[in-house]
Amino acid sequence: MKPQRHDRLSRIFAKRRSAEGNDAPENTKKTAENDAGRGANGKNGRWNLKNLYPGLRSRALKNDQAFVEEKLAEFLDAYEGVDVNDMPGAELAEALAAYEVINNRKMKIYAYGELLISDNAANFEKIKPLQSWVGGIDQQLEDFLDQLADMSEEKLLFKLGAPAMSKYAPWLAQLRGGTPTRELSADIQTLSGVFDSIHTEGLSAYYQKHVIALEEKVAAVEKDTPEETRQAQADLMKQHSKRFATVLSTVIKTQDIDREWLGHDRHDQNFLDRNKLDADTADMLRETVKKSYISLSHRYYKWLADQHGVDVLPSSRLSDPVPGQTELEDLEYPWEQAEPEILSAFRKFSPKFANIAKEYFEGGYIDAAPHKGKAASDFTLPTGPDGHPYILTNFNEDIISLVVLAHELGHGIHMVLAEEAQGGLLSDTPETMAEIASVFSEMLMFDYLRGKTKDPDVERKLLQHQIEGLLESGMLQMAYFDFEKRVYESAQTGAPDAEEISDIWVDVLQEYYGPSVEIDDYQRYSWCMVPHFFEPPSFYVFSYSFAQGMANSLYKLYQETDDKPQFIEDYTNLLKAGMSADLKELLQPLGLDHTSQEFWTKGLELIEDYLNILESGTPSAIPTSAPSIADILGTTVPGLADKKNLDNSARGGDNNKKSFRFRP
Repeated sequence: MKPQRHDRLSRIFAKRRSAEGNDAPENTKKTAENDAGRGANGKNGRWNLKNLYPGLRSRALKNDQAFVEEKLAEFLDAYEGVDVNDMPGAELAEALAAYEVINNRKMKIYAYGELLISDNAANFEKIKPLQSWVGGIDQQLEDFLDQLADMSEEKLLFKLGAPAMSKYAPWLAQLRGGTPTRELSADIQTLSGVFDSIHTEGLSAYYQKHVIALEEKVAAVEKDTPEETRQAQADLMKQHSKRFATVLSTVIKTQDIDREWLGHDRHDQNFLDRNKLDADTADMLRETVKKSYISLSHRYYKWLADQHGVDVLPSSRLSDPVPGQTELEDLEYPWEQAEPEILSAFRKFSPKFANIAKEYFEGGYIDAAPHKGKAASDFTLPTGPDGHPYILTNFNEDIISLVVLAHELGHGIHMVLAEEAQGGLLSDTPETMAEIASVFSEMLMFDYLRGKTKDPDVERKLLQHQIEGLLESGMLQMAYFDFEKRVYESAQTGAPDAEEISDIWVDVLQEYYGPSVEIDDYQRYSWCMVPHFFEPPSFYVFSYSFAQGMANSLYKLYQETDDKPQFIEDYTNLLKAGMSADLKELLQPLGLDHTSQEFWTKGLELIEDYLNILESGTPSAIPTSAPSIADILGTTVPGLADKKNLDNSARGGDNNKKSFRFRP
């Protein structure tokens, strides 16, 4: 069975769209390849890609390509035509070490090309030869990876007995993407590969083509009033929804065929295996979050409706400013203040984190200045152990931009720590862990800004924005996951049509928003424009909710603990670990267990804390009668005393776009 290989680069760029022709102001007339070398110290908000290579025709790039080709030739000379099933464990470990050397340098070269495109979409044609070269290297290594993916569990376990092989076990598990419950014939494996191609290449390309066209048509609609415009946009989305229903049903069918071949009972089993999650924990988290809607999301949107002076807020007004309240976008933060503010926030937590973040600013590893042709999405891109990660953001000189940059620097710190500790292959993290450091850093930044402001109105707006982010990343994403689960289940009795899918979509959204929000026709058909539902891997939205809940629980523990130095040490070790240990092992030194409802409840109580502060500081707020999280879940969350009294032996030895927030 060929695995779907979703490494850090593919995860980042699978969801990124070119921003060619965006509305960012043009502040340079140089081509990106040349201009990307500006700002060697990052002081002007431009990155310095010359840290990687002086240019596409540079001797340094050619030397690295020659290095990869030389190492690849040595690798093929030693292992081409050799059946990995026949290799002793020690020899396979040598092959993996040789593969890692090739992959590390290739990753740096590939990242350089992607960064050039991100800097200016006009560079796409220029880097095609480089992309072809990378593709050629990958093709020559494909047989080796396929053999590893197809090796029987029995043979692999025997080889892992070799001391040098043990460290590669987590990477091999991710590569293999879960183990089938039965052996598959060669013909079935071939057919599975065909279905993977249909999904990843055919259906995704078809979806992208039509959703971009629909987005352009929707954006072009203009009527006499905002209400008429939104209804006309909804009518347009409804008109096209039949096509997207067919695409979604086809995606589900291809996934179901693979699922049946693998012997999986659950639609999301492949996702769970890939992230080393057990089904009971996933189900428990889903139910815990859904039960908390009434105390958290319903309560917040009741507060929001109250602020607008209505009992029920139309979904079209969810983004409207609260009357009389300062908008964060109006609070200016020039680029020159970004570095000292973020470093101050991080330094309060850990000088080590601040020093790593400082290198991004001082070393020219951040591109913040908006300019024509630049990618619209925020991201942090690893370049492998042979390079340094880069951050792209569009800094609009406001508080929101500051928080987004702190979020991306969280990714950046995570990547640096993991690569230094684990090297190339093992520094990657499961999808469910990839957002933890970024969300945690975002919280550090928010609380720093809240503690610094002297304006109650600004603090209230910061709280509102923070709560919305926590709800949308942690709870709305779970509603999206619930939607996927229910649509997949519906498809088992026949392909659901567009209206049936829309009914499910409205149901899950209404469950999340509660009685204080009215779902309109625009939102009814907005599922068509959520790419995660149509592009692999399916059920990816669960990882956002999981990571947000994980970060919430960790941050709540950080707030409560008296032993902050120990927490910081344990948290740093968690980030250093990459994929070298499973989640249960990583959380044990912190005295946490992600398989317990109490763990997730602690994270939900963090949101409850912020809601309490928001309401208490808002004179017009109606005191809530909503039950608490503990009342809803019927649990008692372990307090600080429980954490402090843990057996010290539980502590281990010495042992990274904003979170996806789609609002129609």
